[in-house]
Amino acid sequence: MSHNALLAIFMLALSLLSTVAAAEEKNSLEYAKLGRTTWSAFECSILSLNSGKSDERKRLFNIGMNSGKSFLYAIKNNKIKKSDIDQNVPVGVLANLDGPSDDFILGVIWKSIGTHIYDNNANDCPLCWNNEKLNKIWYENAYTNKNCALIK
Repeated sequence: MSHNALLAIFMLALSLLSTVAAAEEKNSLEYAKLGRTTWSAFECSILSLNSGKSDERKRLFNIGMNSGKSFLYAIKNNKIKKSDIDQNVPVGVLANLDGPSDDFILGVIWKSIGTHIYDNNANDCPLCWNNEKLNKIWYENAYTNKNCALIK
């Protein structure tokens, strides 16, 4: 096989690999929606823990972490248009994007969500703090109302 033929085969293979890589790359809107998925999965993870669904807690937490890492990658690499961020990413995510590492940032977001949930629980159901059964019912209802089982 001649040098030119080998070069042509190499260039064709390189072209095919770049096409596959481009097909796997998410677009701006898909990356922005990962910000919402991060928030929703973390929120549902906390709700599931307090409603006795420990298997769901782990599954949803992992979805939040994976979505969050992809979202932070996209933010850092300017892969999301401002309009997509404005329309799809919760303020609670945007307000917590500063930190020394992705894991730290995602931990701050998770903590922010937990505080938000606990505050809502205290405001919506003041009797829940003194009644374990009522508290569990509040969390089960919140989990159901947010369609947490649908998060994939």
